[in-house]
Amino acid sequence: MDLSNLPDSSRVWIYQSHRELTPNEVSQIEVVLSGFTSSWKAHGQLLQASSAILYNRFLVLSVNEQHAAASGCSIDDSVRVLKEVGEKFGVDLFNRMLVCYMHEENVVCDPMHDFWAKRKGGVVTDETLVFDTTVQTLGALKQNFLVTFKKSWHSEMW
Repeated sequence: MDLSNLPDSSRVWIYQSHRELTPNEVSQIEVVLSGFTSSWKAHGQLLQASSAILYNRFLVLSVNEQHAAASGCSIDDSVRVLKEVGEKFGVDLFNRMLVCYMHEENVVCDPMHDFWAKRKGGVVTDETLVFDTTVQTLGALKQNFLVTFKKSWHSEMW
């Protein structure tokens, strides 16, 4: 799976797993996502779409909306597929109250209240790398998906 075939202006949707996916799960999910994106349509028109799994935890869908825009129904189709993946593999891909960050070269995803407690306790510092799952374009994903806490939206909340 490769997002490099799409322009940086392509829209992205990021779903984070509450746990790390095993290599076997990644392989199986890649097949599902690849099959979905290769046939993903909006209003009967095939979308230029791709997918990727990053850090064995983040499932990314991307659409080149300069070619054709994803519509409400087509986005609903993608959500349905992600829900099916979650059910099949026993992962929660829709918990937006998790904050993921790097700690000692590992991806850690904590409930938001635990993340803030770790920030207060000094475990999460200004230099801690955090994942921004709110990025909306492929270019932003490449440049701002993993940034230091002090440069993230999290710091604005702090």
